[in-house]
Amino acid sequence: MIEMASPKHLKVLMLFSLIFGGFLALLYLAQLYSIFWRHEFLSFMPGRGGGYFEEPRQIITSSPEALNGTFRPFTRPSIALDPLSLILSPFNLLHLLTAVAFLANGYYLWRFLNAHNRAEAKDEVYAFVLSDEEKQAVAKLREAGGKLTQKDLSVKTGFSAVKTHRIVNRLKGKGAVETHAFGMTNMVVLK
Repeated sequence: MIEMASPKHLKVLMLFSLIFGGFLALLYLAQLYSIFWRHEFLSFMPGRGGGYFEEPRQIITSSPEALNGTFRPFTRPSIALDPLSLILSPFNLLHLLTAVAFLANGYYLWRFLNAHNRAEAKDEVYAFVLSDEEKQAVAKLREAGGKLTQKDLSVKTGFSAVKTHRIVNRLKGKGAVETHAFGMTNMVVLK
């Protein structure tokens, strides 16, 4: 049987997933910015010729060959790809899908931890608010998946039908369950 990791470990994993996924998403957005706008909007970035569409430029070195004249400077070719092919390249798509996967993982861990915390909070409240008989009825409802007919609840708890009816009404008044008409009996649903 697989054991669930502790909430502390899940919280660390959630934070890592959200931070790393956000970082990857920001890198992808910076890539898009570089592809489309070539640093035209940010003043601290190089102006024309930056990004993927830069002009060929000479690369000059201070090596001994360059100083004595036997080395000729070379030019770096420009990258002349259209923006759509750069965005849809396998590397960029993998980058984006990885960011989405990490963000989705962080989001679902956050939802799971919130549901887990709400369940723990309910248990703490039930420990102080409910009587022993009411706790027993709630426990039987949980074992059954949170939904039982009032007649089945009476059988599982061993209480008489009248006593079960009174317990269900008290639980309903405390907001722990809700009831729905179900034939000649009620369907008791745990909230």
